[in-house]
Amino acid sequence: MGQPDDRRSGDDSSIPGVTRKNFVVDAATNRLTSSDGCAMTYDTAGNQTYDCVGTHSYDVENRMTKAVQGSSNNYYFYDGSGKRVRRILNGSQTWGGQETWFVYGFDGELAAEYAYNQVTAPLATAPQKEYGYRGGKLLIVWDGTQAGDDQLKWLVTDHLGSTRMEANKSGSLAGIRRHDYLPFGEELVASTGAQRGGIGYEPPPTNVRQRFTGHERDDETGLDFAQARYYANVQGRFTSPDNPLADQDPNDPQSWILYAYVRNRPLAHVDRNGRACSMLLGNTGNGYCKRAEEYGYYDANPEVNKRTRFFAAAAAASQALASGDTVQGFERAFLSTTTRAFLSAVGEELLKVNMGVIRTIQDGGLLTFQGQDLTRPDLDAKLVRLEQSTVQNMLNNLKAKDPDRYNKVIQDNNALLNPSGRLMKMATSAFPTDAAFGKILDAVRKDLGRNIDFAKQSDREAIGLKLVEHIRKTGGCDGGGDKVSGCK
Repeated sequence: MGQPDDRRSGDDSSIPGVTRKNFVVDAATNRLTSSDGCAMTYDTAGNQTYDCVGTHSYDVENRMTKAVQGSSNNYYFYDGSGKRVRRILNGSQTWGGQETWFVYGFDGELAAEYAYNQVTAPLATAPQKEYGYRGGKLLIVWDGTQAGDDQLKWLVTDHLGSTRMEANKSGSLAGIRRHDYLPFGEELVASTGAQRGGIGYEPPPTNVRQRFTGHERDDETGLDFAQARYYANVQGRFTSPDNPLADQDPNDPQSWILYAYVRNRPLAHVDRNGRACSMLLGNTGNGYCKRAEEYGYYDANPEVNKRTRFFAAAAAASQALASGDTVQGFERAFLSTTTRAFLSAVGEELLKVNMGVIRTIQDGGLLTFQGQDLTRPDLDAKLVRLEQSTVQNMLNNLKAKDPDRYNKVIQDNNALLNPSGRLMKMATSAFPTDAAFGKILDAVRKDLGRNIDFAKQSDREAIGLKLVEHIRKTGGCDGGGDKVSGCK
């Protein structure tokens, strides 16, 4: 199932400057066990502790806390949501080394970096680096450690969000720095293929760490800090496993490889936080990519969307309810393994039900409910009810078999549908599609005059109807991204 060399389906061994590594995989665990004959090691939680370059240590939440490369000891510290707030290079946990503190904005974006030195500069009063964004995307980097024109860099990114070009304040060709990558993120440096220093490739080295898909690349390890986990671009995998039984799909073998990066589809998907496989057409959580894509495909069919916009709403809901992006680093606190497994099962069951509806529409058959052939808003309402009746049956079965699990599922979903507290509200509006979905939930709560109760079928139907109504009125591009027909 999904061998690791799937990431090497093309033969890149003939490209000058590219070294092809030979990995061996353990079929029982899908872990890489060796690289070119060098044995790799893991801890009991499955975190990679030795990658044949250096050793890594992790805390109880599987976050990398120490990386040793040769004689260099590097340390990492995190806040409660998993954001990296402190980094010490070539020092100790308490003294010496190059120490940096990271400050984040209200939307979770990296805003500034401060240098700290217990001997020479114990109290930094100004940032050494600041970041500027437009539309949620990193646009400029100011670096006080640089001189002249190189203090300010404008970034140009590709469809994945990877930094492809830097332009300094001079605006001249001499101030251009270029980046090219292999499919899984290894950077092609000068002397690799046609890359030459004279046209903007190395040298000189860059001080911009945001590289493949916009994640910070740590020069000391070569790993990318992808929020919840670290990503090894040379391996094309994460160094720590994903949450098990979160959304494995029997029809998608790649979903069972907990170390895999976006299910080995790096040119079409991105992972914003180490937990969520995101289509480039909108933020979709791990395992929900497939269903959101399916529903978006259905909605794009004129024979379907002229009769109902239910499938546009289903695409948007698949994105908004995905674990990972919707609640960023808060999913560990608010979305249990039990709830993730239940939502995954619900999603797969609903896909089967909705595919039956699609076949009826595409075959030109009548969609009859109580003897009536319905279309547009009436059909929207009936499809929402059909879907939520399926969910209710699954909830009733869970309640009868395991009341404790049922209560946990209701509790977790109510926390997501009714975010309280500043941090949770920030987390559930971090991406544009999430913020739009949040406004729809606000409108539903206003209509109900109370919080939404996931246990009530009528409340869930109210969400579906409000979402379809929003799509009919506005086009729904804000809530569903390019998944919704007519959006770009």
